[in-house]
Amino acid sequence: FLPETKVILTVRDTPEAWAESWAVTGAPCVISLTMRPFNWLGCFQRLNKFLIDYIKFTGCGDRQRYPEVECLAQGYVEHVAKVKAAVPANRLLIFNVKEGWEPLCKFLNLRNCPTTPFPRVNDRAAAKTAAAMLSAIAHGWMLFPLLVFLLLYAILRCLHRAFFRPPRSHQD
Repeated sequence: FLPETKVILTVRDTPEAWAESWAVTGAPCVISLTMRPFNWLGCFQRLNKFLIDYIKFTGCGDRQRYPEVECLAQGYVEHVAKVKAAVPANRLLIFNVKEGWEPLCKFLNLRNCPTTPFPRVNDRAAAKTAAAMLSAIAHGWMLFPLLVFLLLYAILRCLHRAFFRPPRSHQD
């Protein structure tokens, strides 16, 4: 850190509150992004390495237990302790977003603190939808070639019937 760097450590009410939220929103996304087909794609390979490290960092170090609330809560406690140990107290703001703008403005020496409500952008429903979509891709990608094959088969069958059907005989 630079000597004058200020650090804002965002926290939740309890380690369990963060862990329970992350277990149903962020953890499934992280896990899905480390699976095929994502880890095959060049643009995801660097992200994949980061995510593997992130799992070790935010969890209890055990990849198999990563999505468990107890493991995540343990990782959260360890992370908060590491930040507190690394950053001098006069440069560290331990901040819960429920506190609003005032502690941030004071810590950052801002004279004009916003009067608008503090933004809430972590929408659990949207995060769960994203996690479900990533999981569907990670677990269902093998079905894609089959679906393409079935679609092509259906199209070719229709074309064959349309162009190669024997003429109907008319009986009077």
